[in-house]
Amino acid sequence: MTILNETARLVKDKLALEYDTITIERVMIGVFFTGVKLSNGVGGVSYTLVKEVPQAVCCPSSAGRIFDPFKINGMKVADVLTALTSREPIKTSVAIATLNALSAVCWEHGLTDRYRIQADIDAISTKQGEGGNMPAQDRREFVRRPVDIPVKLSVQGRFYDGLIKNMRNGGVFIETKGRYSEGQDISMTIEFTGEKRTGKIARATPEGIGVEFNYPGYTR
Repeated sequence: MTILNETARLVKDKLALEYDTITIERVMIGVFFTGVKLSNGVGGVSYTLVKEVPQAVCCPSSAGRIFDPFKINGMKVADVLTALTSREPIKTSVAIATLNALSAVCWEHGLTDRYRIQADIDAISTKQGEGGNMPAQDRREFVRRPVDIPVKLSVQGRFYDGLIKNMRNGGVFIETKGRYSEGQDISMTIEFTGEKRTGKIARATPEGIGVEFNYPGYTR
């Protein structure tokens, strides 16, 4: 069972009889985000998996790649959630947005167990255990995780391209070429998301640099 299907099962169990009465009132699909409004007025959003679409959904051959726009309004959420494991990206985006809306319903009803929302906190820091306001007992140490994330770097007015090669608790190693020295302040922008981080260069090698993040040091 995937984590999405497991989440859908938990939501169904928590909402009990109410689950079967909730339908889709409105769906909006954009280039970046997909939004769903439920019949109870609660909404949910999801990233639109547009890059996964092999061809334009306006083509007759791809009409089945989306929910029927004439039938989606009034469709039961249970029927929409069957697309959580669909091979059709647009259907999956709608299903995830629906699941997020149902999660909000659970939150409003207090059916959250240990689930909690943290505001004004860096999600990356939370994941890495540096989460500022996170209770100490919730913090975890993470080993280095290999990744390939393009970044733009700025050091003392000079700009460079880089590639984050691994992440660990509180820092990253960036493959890059340039003039770097240990102790220099650095700022970086994640190309995929536009998120910005600041830190200090803890290590400079011919292959790249190790960066320790500043906390707080998160801006948009």
